[in-house]
Amino acid sequence: MFRSSFLQKKKKKQLSAWVATKILEPDQVRQRLKVLSYFVELAQRLRDLNNFNTCTSIMAALESSPVHRLKKVWEAFYDRRNHVLIGYYEDLLQLINAKGNYASYRRVLHAINPPVVPFLGVYLTDLTFIEDGNSDALSDKRLINFDKRRKLSKSIEEIKMYQQAAYSFTDVVPIQNFLCAVRGLDERLLYKRSLEVEPREESTSDPPPS
Repeated sequence: MFRSSFLQKKKKKQLSAWVATKILEPDQVRQRLKVLSYFVELAQRLRDLNNFNTCTSIMAALESSPVHRLKKVWEAFYDRRNHVLIGYYEDLLQLINAKGNYASYRRVLHAINPPVVPFLGVYLTDLTFIEDGNSDALSDKRLINFDKRRKLSKSIEEIKMYQQAAYSFTDVVPIQNFLCAVRGLDERLLYKRSLEVEPREESTSDPPPS
């Protein structure tokens, strides 16, 4: 399970990099706005399908430094007469907000019915916190800490629960192959491209990613 989780996390990062790359590819603000708007709508469609993992991948790209710093594009996005996309974006920002240990996301997740693709990162964080924050044995070192085991079991059982209900979609192999093969620029190249399409203003502090 943990190997599978690692691979999914790696693919999620690759998808985010690809989304950011596609937004930064066009030379014109109008074209970048078109691509950005497309991905906002796509993220909302994924949210409607309860695919939170891929939805958060797209939102991570939109909130990444190379994309988020594009002042002209975001100004154009918020100036649009079509306020539907703005509403989508603001709602999705609230959904993925990490405040309160992703309280908003957890509330939504537990209120809906499967099929669901949960946000994997939350479970990985939970499992890591439980593992690192609780000893295997009680203070006298001779008694098993069953409370830790119960917490781990509860988190894993929730993951297994969401694996029981499958989507009734028809496989489209070319699309699957395309998505499995997507690659984007690494973070430094993304930031370099971001500065090319929209140079840093002298009055603003815009440090590159570490």
